[in-house]
Amino acid sequence: MKPIIHFMRTLISNACYIGSILFMVLFIGFVTEVRSQFRGGEILYGCTSAGNIRFVMHLYRDCGSANTFADTLWLTTNATGFDSIGMIRVAATDISPECDCLTSGAPLNCSLATQYGTGAIEELVFSSDAFYPNGVGLMGVPPPTGWQFVFQGCCRAPTDNLAGLSNNFALTTTMFPYLQTPVNNCFDQSPRFLMPPIHTGCAGDPHALFQVPLEPEIDSLSFEITSPLTGASSPINTYQTGYSAVSPLPGPLHHPNNQAVTFDPVTGDLLFRSYTTGSFALAIKATAWKCGVKVTEIHREIHVLIKACHHGSTPDLAMQSGVLNQGILYRTDSLYAGESLSAWISALDTTGCASSGPHDVALSAVGAMFGVPMNSNGCLYGQCAQLTPPITHGGSLTDSTFVQTVFDWQTSGAHLPYVISCGPRPSQHDFVFIASNKKCPVPAVSYGVLRVALKAKEPDPPIPISCISVLPNGDVTLSWSEHTNTTGSFFAYELKHSTNPIGPYVQLTSIQNISQTSYTHQGANAHLHPVYYQLLLKEKYTGGVTPTPFDTAATPTLSVTTDTPSNVAHLSWQGIRDGFLPSSAGIYEVQRELQAGGWSVIGATTATSFIDTFPAGETLVKYKITLTDTVVNNSGPAPCFSESNEAVISTISVYPISCKTPFLIGTPVPNPASERVFLPVDVPVEGNLIVLVSDVAGKVIFECTFPVMKGRNNIPLEVISWETGIYFFTAKYGGMKQVIRLAVVR
Repeated sequence: MKPIIHFMRTLISNACYIGSILFMVLFIGFVTEVRSQFRGGEILYGCTSAGNIRFVMHLYRDCGSANTFADTLWLTTNATGFDSIGMIRVAATDISPECDCLTSGAPLNCSLATQYGTGAIEELVFSSDAFYPNGVGLMGVPPPTGWQFVFQGCCRAPTDNLAGLSNNFALTTTMFPYLQTPVNNCFDQSPRFLMPPIHTGCAGDPHALFQVPLEPEIDSLSFEITSPLTGASSPINTYQTGYSAVSPLPGPLHHPNNQAVTFDPVTGDLLFRSYTTGSFALAIKATAWKCGVKVTEIHREIHVLIKACHHGSTPDLAMQSGVLNQGILYRTDSLYAGESLSAWISALDTTGCASSGPHDVALSAVGAMFGVPMNSNGCLYGQCAQLTPPITHGGSLTDSTFVQTVFDWQTSGAHLPYVISCGPRPSQHDFVFIASNKKCPVPAVSYGVLRVALKAKEPDPPIPISCISVLPNGDVTLSWSEHTNTTGSFFAYELKHSTNPIGPYVQLTSIQNISQTSYTHQGANAHLHPVYYQLLLKEKYTGGVTPTPFDTAATPTLSVTTDTPSNVAHLSWQGIRDGFLPSSAGIYEVQRELQAGGWSVIGATTATSFIDTFPAGETLVKYKITLTDTVVNNSGPAPCFSESNEAVISTISVYPISCKTPFLIGTPVPNPASERVFLPVDVPVEGNLIVLVSDVAGKVIFECTFPVMKGRNNIPLEVISWETGIYFFTAKYGGMKQVIRLAVVR
């Protein structure tokens, strides 16, 4: 049966030619009648929850025709695995101008229309849902020329600007490949339009054709004027005198007071003033670009009807700080994401209506970034714009002569389009306001556009690591001031580290709590060697992670030498950075701990070296360096401290060792050790101390007996030739033993 159905569809789609042919096909219980008076439309597509494609087509017909579109229509396509896609009508709405002031004529509606070009228009919506409840399962990657989805039928209603012999019409939408990504799991949706492709206005008034696009994938859009189509690849190329594809509406050639069309390729908006009445067809091609790659083209046919209304005047639309341009009121604001905007908009009309007294004035609005109740599902992303009092979807504020609302929008970085593969981009958001009255047959209308151009602030400057403290076990605590987040897009800290000042730097952690101002790096081993850190800010809407840190900060690393056998210590250290932060005290404090215990400050300096003379007779002395700075968090300024590793010196005499072994043992002072260490031992009487050393596997690698004297003994052990690792030595004396662990690092 499929070949028969395809034949019938093909026959139907080609049933219109010069003149009028009434072609009706009765098939499988319903009538397929496609001969009607076409006035514009478009084909759109989106994603279903199953990851397939859902097609929606809007068609507009002149109600002067007795015929309407069939309940079932077909899209033809070159998509892989398909030659056509069934579409069922799901809605039919009379969108004729509404009025009740009969001064200039009777109301328009589809039920009473008897001739073409009156302005009585019906909108019909078709969907692929009935044929494909889970969506159309397109597979694979479109070719470079794209997959084209086409509707073709008969007949375009009479126009005053086209001179083509054929009155067939066609709509096309093309889906192009994107980086060879298969469409099996729907990843892209076409743009939609919040204003219908129908405009009915009065001669002499300023006119505007607004598209008000809504791009669910946050793709870039561009627009161009093009010709209406009679077939998939058949644009109309013959026009009446004074008209063309790029100038399809009346200009000064047709009336000296006409203002020629101006077109905005960014928004697709057309502005013009026409004293010439008539019916005009034109088309706009909307192209969506994903990261600079063309992904969709929609051929949108538009119908314009200019009538002799004789209503006298238009409502007065006012907007705070608005400026007139070709009769349209504009206000353009350029904001950084994170700033807010507020403006009042009002409509006034006091002309009255002879048939019913003062008539109502209405104020309506359209915009993709409006929230509920304007858009039932809210805006696309971020905080929605609001009107007070609100205007509902498809509704308006009305009163006898005057209405006003206040527009408020708190912007943020979320309103800047951000695509992972190509980063953030500036964005423009249009909010269209329409003031109208109830004059028949076409209400007088005034337009206003509130245009908000959003851009990202420059990325916030990187912030420094204020303090680095080395803990006794080698862990490192870092502190910094809380980021002020002036861009409104900061969402995480990224901390990197390396043991080499020139890198490579690897990510240590990503801190999602943006109020956190400290972090402890466990297992850093900074008591054995320097560790270097970089702190970066992750700002989604200003370009991702900041490209460079404030600087590279290092653990303060202290080393000490002594003039043996004198009691003079020479200290030198590496600071956190070259110089000091403005918030720092700029003075290093030198602290010392003698064997008796207890740290004390013994000096202060702005240099990175110091000489100390410690008390004679001390056998074990420790030093460390501290530096005070300030961090700022949500509680205000607070001190923080940088602290170096602990450096140890010993003046213990070295006893001869008679044991012969290729490996020497170390002591817990210092621990970890790299060259020489000492094992302090207290014994009650003179005797021998047996020391055994084993590795982590339990293998004994050293055994030696040391003569010890009564009291304190410091057994020297050389470990310079030992490999990095953990060792255990067991000390035996007088029938007792004690096990101590030692770490050796190179």
